[in-house]
Amino acid sequence: MPDAQYPIPVGTPGGADVQVADGGTGASTAAGARTNLGLGNVDNTSDANKPVSTSQQTALDLKANLISPVLVTPNLGTPSAGVLTNCTGTAAGLTAGNATTAAALTGLTATVTELNQLNDVSVYQETVVAAGAMSATKVVTKLAVVGGGAVTLAIPDASMYGQQKIIEMTAANGDVTFALTNVVGQSSGTTATFNSVGDALVLLGAFDKWIVIKEFGIALA
Repeated sequence: MPDAQYPIPVGTPGGADVQVADGGTGASTAAGARTNLGLGNVDNTSDANKPVSTSQQTALDLKANLISPVLVTPNLGTPSAGVLTNCTGTAAGLTAGNATTAAALTGLTATVTELNQLNDVSVYQETVVAAGAMSATKVVTKLAVVGGGAVTLAIPDASMYGQQKIIEMTAANGDVTFALTNVVGQSSGTTATFNSVGDALVLLGAFDKWIVIKEFGIALA
């Protein structure tokens, strides 16, 4: 029997569990103690029950799921003045530089013809396969005259001032001669002869004559 003067302390062997209000846990097992103290998740907290801060959740919400991600097109706003704006078009109007109608390119100052010329080699070069006149407006003339012969070049007009003109033999089908009647600045002679692939003459349009800038392999006589 316990001595009335010295009672058995609460929570000691033979006594009751010390309650939370008295500074104890009110339990005789670790699991019970954690529950009583509001620490039920101290051990083995599941990922689903782990807390996530507001800032962490906001950052996570901005991430795309690895499985079936949903991507959002960013809003880039309206381009500033001076930048191409309001440019719309159709596949037929924009693909491969094929601007077929003015309506296909809204907001551009260039014309449809000008845009197509950027992608059209025939606008700035020609291949000459027969003796005769070369184009003065084409920047590049490729000589592939079958059987050879003589070619000519007209005087440059005002629209050709500063225009470069390249005449090059690309196929040796016979000697091609070019009378330098409207040309100045050659190293010598009055006739240029092209007889090998790669022979070339580079000219520059100026007033009423073409000025020789460079000679490559041509024979001058």
